[in-house]
Amino acid sequence: MQKEKWQIYTRGTIPLHRIDIFNHLREAALKHNKKYFCEALYACENSKVWWAWDKKGIKEWSEILIQSLSQKESRSTYYKKYEDFSQRAIKAAEIIRATNLSEFSNNELVKLYNYLEKESSYASGFTNIDLDVFDIFFEEFLKNKIKEKADLSEIFFTDIYRELSAPVYQTFISKEEEEIIALAALKREERKKSAKKIYDDFWWVSLGWENIIPRDIKYYEKEITKYSRKKNLKEIIAEIARRRKDVSKKRKNIIKKYKLGDEIEELLRVLDKFVYFHDLRKEMQVRVFYSFNLLLSEAAKRFGIKEKNKEWYSHSEIISVLKGKKIDIKEIEKRRKAVLVLVDKSGVKIFSGSEAVRRRKKELEEEIKNVSELKGMSATKGRVIARAKVCNGIEEARKKVKKGDVLVVGMTLPDYVPVMKIASAIITDEGGITCHAAIISRELKIPCIIGTKIATKVLRDGDLVEVDADQGVIKIIK
Repeated sequence: MQKEKWQIYTRGTIPLHRIDIFNHLREAALKHNKKYFCEALYACENSKVWWAWDKKGIKEWSEILIQSLSQKESRSTYYKKYEDFSQRAIKAAEIIRATNLSEFSNNELVKLYNYLEKESSYASGFTNIDLDVFDIFFEEFLKNKIKEKADLSEIFFTDIYRELSAPVYQTFISKEEEEIIALAALKREERKKSAKKIYDDFWWVSLGWENIIPRDIKYYEKEITKYSRKKNLKEIIAEIARRRKDVSKKRKNIIKKYKLGDEIEELLRVLDKFVYFHDLRKEMQVRVFYSFNLLLSEAAKRFGIKEKNKEWYSHSEIISVLKGKKIDIKEIEKRRKAVLVLVDKSGVKIFSGSEAVRRRKKELEEEIKNVSELKGMSATKGRVIARAKVCNGIEEARKKVKKGDVLVVGMTLPDYVPVMKIASAIITDEGGITCHAAIISRELKIPCIIGTKIATKVLRDGDLVEVDADQGVIKIIK
């Protein structure tokens, strides 16, 4: 059933509460695209999450989105809406983070919870569908437009497209590193004062779907001290700036050489904007996760909810708890073992325990036949022969991946960066040219192949693989 119906993404454990945006998705579809987005699915069991969109639905959605982005006036309106919704959610999350929740009554906590729910709902519904749809469909749309303008062989086109689509936007991870390096160049007494500012700006960077524990100020003090011992800080800063200039220069030269014209240049600017939107969505999501977690922790203390159970309540169930209603604890504990949520025209349905496992197998299981070679999209060039480490989430990646291994994962997220830095190559199931793995692998200059669809299912820990990121091919040697 999987092949015909679902576009699937996999991650490590993501508790139900953290991903409970299902009603927001339906409301966003109705409000912004004048229709319900019919079906989506979330399942979590054995430390693995599946998130899936109905392929037919997202194809229809893509036509609306690309049409909107193809026209200057509607594109400008779209950009403003995306920015406004995201900043609205971030502002609400910061208000909750700055609040001493212990001083509020249960009824006041309900109001605070509903406030964060409402203020983040616009961004949660609007951005979560659109970015995934963009990654899947806009890339093919852009490729076809370029091919109409330039008659190139497939191999040469891959090289050209890789250079053209390299984003000029500086990611928040790159900004964080640049600021750390800049502070490291200061005198010791000034460095200590400045660590607080960089913490205030970037405390949330390490958060993700799978991790809700932020960095503390000591992390930044250590990083600044580590860089301060380097003697070539000015050269490092200059190299970061030079790389960004080189990306813009290469793009301009290719556009001029192949006479690609204004339309392609404008579409590449759209691509750049969505690289920024990826970062903005991530910031919005993790700040909101964190503030919801603060509210959950306060509710857990007051109502005797176990720490391990608190994030397996749905949003509506937490409101019920705060209002003094009883929730079946056996149902919550079953969800820790297995849970599945199905979103369709009739609404949102939650299944727990063995029924969730049965539904997941029915909806998502797929037979993978013997495969010795995989193909994907080359995000960063290079060739590597090394051992594969197949990781289901960041915790597995931290435990498994050693220096020189090939990281194989559904998709990387910001908390994967320390692991990515020691990997010799990166392979993902998912992603387009604006995805996290593609962008960070360029910054780290690590060979990367994205969008293989089945790498985590085919490859096994310890497989010796040849990663040919020049051609987008992975061969299993033994």
